[in-house]
Amino acid sequence: MIVPAQQNSSLSERIITAVDKKGPGCKFQKKRETSSNGYVTYSWKCKSAWVRVITRGYASSAEAAGAFDTMAYDLQVHGLNMRVIGKDVQSLGDEHYLWEEPSNEKLKGIYFRKNNMVINVMAPSIETARVFARLIANEISVS
Repeated sequence: MIVPAQQNSSLSERIITAVDKKGPGCKFQKKRETSSNGYVTYSWKCKSAWVRVITRGYASSAEAAGAFDTMAYDLQVHGLNMRVIGKDVQSLGDEHYLWEEPSNEKLKGIYFRKNNMVINVMAPSIETARVFARLIANEISVS
């Protein structure tokens, strides 16, 4: 069962605020909620590049664990070719991996699951993705 985006409005606000206050100087641009599949997409403008974050909440951690591979597949079906390049030294949550887009050297990211949330951070570098992922993971810990 997908947790409706409206139920996560507090978490959404905390994510936006945390990145705006503690992030690498990026400016929040927009948030889009998709009611049909439960995705919430956030966009920040960082100098000459964009950072995008896609989140999806589930009713339980077990349900999120079961959906971890499914969301990655959904993203690939919609054109994001995530080639796994490893794991981070410091865990972001229950499971995660670093990825890159083979056909676009300026698109890298971190895909992770924490508690009942699955998150994909897309950025121009792993370092930028790591900053965003850490801030988001910290906010999920608070919820």
